[in-house]
Amino acid sequence: MSSLDLVGMIFDAAWRWGLIGSVAFTGMLIIHHFYGPGPDVRDENGKKQIPPEFRVFVAIEMLLIVTIMLGTAIVAIISLRSSWPESLILDQILTGYAVLWIINLWDLVVIDWALVVRFRPKWLEVPDTPYFNTMMPHVTGWLLGNLYMIPFAVLAWWLSTVL
Repeated sequence: MSSLDLVGMIFDAAWRWGLIGSVAFTGMLIIHHFYGPGPDVRDENGKKQIPPEFRVFVAIEMLLIVTIMLGTAIVAIISLRSSWPESLILDQILTGYAVLWIINLWDLVVIDWALVVRFRPKWLEVPDTPYFNTMMPHVTGWLLGNLYMIPFAVLAWWLSTVL
């Protein structure tokens, strides 16, 4: 198998499962917005401040989001491994990272840019402050998220080997 075939397989698994993870991630954010603390989690400057009555809800929500992200990365790695059993550990970790990267990119473009900054539908209640009106804090979060995903990709690979 050529390296071009491998890239295609990684892209195929990452795109499919990254999109599924993105939709599930968006569903969790919708639940957070309408049934949880919603916009009250961040103050005008974007700093997190979870009201005491929502701490358990947000903790469970975060656990579910991490589970969704890890789960889709694990399935993508298993998919790659079943399609190409000779794939290297690095190829599998890269596949998991690519899934997480797609979810993170979805969050930046669809959630942060389109919904929060650019179009702001009426049902989305966010403060009218620079944190919520400009892309810079969101891009900074996206860049940091790309670094945070490295250990999660390794964890997804490890979990895919023991499941």
